[in-house]
Amino acid sequence: MKINLLMNMSNKKVVHEGEIIIKEGDAMGNEMYIILSGEVMVYKNYNTPDEVQLAMLSSGDFFGEMTLFLNKDRSATIIAKGTVVLLEINRMNAYQFFEKQPEATYSLIRTLCFRIEEANNANVSRLTGKPVSVNIPVTFDRAPAPAAAVPPVKNVPAAKKPAKDSDLSSDIYPEGHKKYNFTIDPAPLNAVVTRSYTCPVCDNKFKAQAMRTANLKMEKMDKDFRVHYNVNADPIHYDIVTCPACYYSTFGPNFNSPVLSAFHKNASRIKVYKDKVKMSFEEDREINTIFTGFYLALKSAPLFYIRHETTTAKVWLRLMWLYQDCKDEQMEIYAARQAHEAYMNVFTQADLSADAVQQLNITLGELCVKLGDLTSAKKFYFAAKTSKLGKPVMAKQADERLEEIREMEKDPS
Repeated sequence: MKINLLMNMSNKKVVHEGEIIIKEGDAMGNEMYIILSGEVMVYKNYNTPDEVQLAMLSSGDFFGEMTLFLNKDRSATIIAKGTVVLLEINRMNAYQFFEKQPEATYSLIRTLCFRIEEANNANVSRLTGKPVSVNIPVTFDRAPAPAAAVPPVKNVPAAKKPAKDSDLSSDIYPEGHKKYNFTIDPAPLNAVVTRSYTCPVCDNKFKAQAMRTANLKMEKMDKDFRVHYNVNADPIHYDIVTCPACYYSTFGPNFNSPVLSAFHKNASRIKVYKDKVKMSFEEDREINTIFTGFYLALKSAPLFYIRHETTTAKVWLRLMWLYQDCKDEQMEIYAARQAHEAYMNVFTQADLSADAVQQLNITLGELCVKLGDLTSAKKFYFAAKTSKLGKPVMAKQADERLEEIREMEKDPS
């Protein structure tokens, strides 16, 4: 069910900045609400010394269901953040609404099940001292997302791209991509290993280099989790393995395990690029070959893997880093947009651990910062900060980044 379809329903309610929609402990009212547009803040012990902000909810989220179904007092205070449009569902119209909106019924039941599971896992974690992985609920208007999920980045001007080099195939590279002269520094001998591969698509046997970071010292990690070591060589230059015979490409650890049923049937669909881009993937690292390997991995992912969302997202993030290294700001922003969209799609996977969701929120937050959407960035970082089953070190990182973003809002320069 799409939120825009609900906009036409008569039982809408508009509230404004700072208005209290629901007050904790209130026994009055029997409504639940679906957020059609805008955002609300959820508090316990609001306006007291023990005040705690629990969450930020946005379009597609709902609240107040305990009062509607169980006639319980309100368990939290909900306050509008800006103008908010709500769909009000009460005991008088609930049956009619769910009868006419079966998709909403399914979404509501699934999300309620998630909340029950989350509460049970929290109890198990408290009793055992061990974290328990949780799944992501389905909301009304989007694929599964965290409690503080946000809509795609808006109001960021589309980057103007330079004319594409005529000798680059439009079937592989996006408009604006060009040949680059960025020099790749060779990795030290103790950090490189040559591995043998047998292509699962065409059975070709070949060798390719991989980088062993265990022999290197990490110097720093960027806010988007890019790691820098004490050598000029970069592990991402060795991330992708490409079969020189058929051009099947993916991350080295995944190379031997395509899982799409009957994937051999797609071999011809990746091999067509061999005639369009003639490169040797067995020679020393070179920036344009590295770019090509990543773009071939983008083509390969949906052809050979059932769940390719994570691979696609990781590829776009690394392409963003490569464009950043080449000082191509327009393509860097383009890749950041693609990475943002791809990581949002990762939330459709039901097997993400709490740690993975927390890291995903931080990555999306940083992508939003790069794209100039600080409001969305704060939501993602807030979700990472308040993750109950995530890692404390990442929660601290998210908290510190939130403060930096608030300072950035005060001084946009």
